[in-house]
Amino acid sequence: RRKQRERKRERDRDVAGPQQTSKTTGAYPQQEVDAAIERLRSDQYNLDDWNIITTEAKVRPIAQARDLYELFLTTFPTAGATWRLYAERELQAGNLEEVKAIFARCLLRCPNVDLWKSYLKYVQKTQDKKEVQQAFEFTLEQLGMDMNATSIWQDYVSVLKTAKGEDGEMRDDAVTVTQVRRAYQQAIVIPMHNTELLWKEWEQYENAIDKTLAKRLFEEYKPKHAAAKQVYRQRKRHWENIQMGVLALPPGTLPIQETQFE
Repeated sequence: RRKQRERKRERDRDVAGPQQTSKTTGAYPQQEVDAAIERLRSDQYNLDDWNIITTEAKVRPIAQARDLYELFLTTFPTAGATWRLYAERELQAGNLEEVKAIFARCLLRCPNVDLWKSYLKYVQKTQDKKEVQQAFEFTLEQLGMDMNATSIWQDYVSVLKTAKGEDGEMRDDAVTVTQVRRAYQQAIVIPMHNTELLWKEWEQYENAIDKTLAKRLFEEYKPKHAAAKQVYRQRKRHWENIQMGVLALPPGTLPIQETQFE
């Protein structure tokens, strides 16, 4: 009987879910979270209080954290890292409609590569290959020139290599080769990180098809690729001094803002 009572209590806890206490299930007592929210009414950009909110959101179950994410993102709508975390928390909970709604709200206002990569993973988990390809093409229209877009181009090429036609069968080799070749040719002339990896992949791909044609293509694109690498080196010097994760705050809020501007 004792064991039966213990099993019943365990089942009841599973059904009831996380229990509300004075500390809830988070990192701070509820009264401290409430106090931070109250202070933010009069001091909207108090980063110490926002740190309490975001820390609490990360550790609470998503059903309890949702309002905290919304509160933060109302003030910082371009905070791509937080949008990504919010969407991934909903995805982990299996809330696919919520994930879809989050990405619809944030993608076009946040040119954040990690956020968009999270979106692509979501599409790959939930959509067919045709829609996955369209999602990659949409993403590259928005972020294809970003310094950090190399892995998105690589993944796009992989998608093209395994694409299927409308009948569900693997596409004709000529169609696949044309699209893969075009993708490589677009990517290798962009001044972004690690384009030499894409160049090597392209070399292997073309040489496996037709070495004579490959030689002509490489001769045509080698100067363009070299020019892109030169621009990349110049671009990188400026890029390294910019902290992309800094929140959008009013001018003069943080000393780093002046450095970022310079």
